[in-house]
Amino acid sequence: MMTNWKYFEIGKLFHQIYKASAYNAQDLISSSAVNSDAIRYITRTDTNNGCKEFVQNENFTQIEQGNAITIGDTTATIYYQNEQFICGDHIVILRAPFLNEIRGVFIVALLNKERFRYNYGRSFKMDIIKKTRILLPSIDDNNPDWNYIEYIVKHNIIPALPSKSRKVWNGEYNNKSISSAAINLDCVKWDWFRVSDLFHTFERGKVHSQYSLPSGNEYFYVGAKKDSNGVMTRCGYDENLASKGNCVIFICNGEGSVGYTNYMDRDFMASGDLILGYGEHINQYTGLFLSTILDKERPKYSFGRKYGKYVKGTKILLPITKDGAPDWQFMEDYIKSLPYSANL
Repeated sequence: MMTNWKYFEIGKLFHQIYKASAYNAQDLISSSAVNSDAIRYITRTDTNNGCKEFVQNENFTQIEQGNAITIGDTTATIYYQNEQFICGDHIVILRAPFLNEIRGVFIVALLNKERFRYNYGRSFKMDIIKKTRILLPSIDDNNPDWNYIEYIVKHNIIPALPSKSRKVWNGEYNNKSISSAAINLDCVKWDWFRVSDLFHTFERGKVHSQYSLPSGNEYFYVGAKKDSNGVMTRCGYDENLASKGNCVIFICNGEGSVGYTNYMDRDFMASGDLILGYGEHINQYTGLFLSTILDKERPKYSFGRKYGKYVKGTKILLPITKDGAPDWQFMEDYIKSLPYSANL
């Protein structure tokens, strides 16, 4: 199937481009995604499809309906929203009759290619958004070939996605929890523990240059970034560069990510900017719990302060047993009680 590609201005493609009404986060009440009254709170965050959190729907008067593209005008964070939502400050909404989920995600991917133009303090303001051009398959000078776009997504892009991502597209993902028990974090006592007391082994990542990675697609190469669980790319296997999985990853160097942690369940290739923590009580549930708690320490390591030499001495609050030891079973049970944990 062949088609021509032409540039189209966003301002001519979309019938509605407007600034959303803003709600202050301090005026909202957090909720769980599975609650019937929950609604998405969309902000300029660059994670979770722009959703900062789910909040209680208190009969808001400025609810945005789904099937829209949201743009953070000071951050150039761009997402497609398929369900109703409310917004924080500096969110621009794009709407058009042609829009659906597949077309929306395709356009978002193209707009994200333009993000580099709006770094370093240059805002993605509404007039700039309207003048932005994207390259689309076309029927003629005035009309994109939406059918061909859907064909590309359905037959080329979705089949190439990882299995869990394909399940999301196909509506097969599970929003249930592993455990039906409701667990309250306030029902247990907490105490301080040094990181060195939680792990029996610490190792450095072994990859000192991404160019040294073997070609292939079987293994993750994990570097100094928080999003995408730190995965930079895929590569082949090299016994001398590989690290064991089932570990907590401490990001000790790297612009913008120092002090963050991730959990990795499988063997992988790790950057030398990472420290890997292994322990007998670590599994995918306790690892995720620890990673969340450890991320609260991240502000201490901003502005150039390196994390590496402080990792082992860092103290974090954890739930404890009657004997005063870390309550690993509680941590595991808590993660299992969360929505979507059945997908882990």
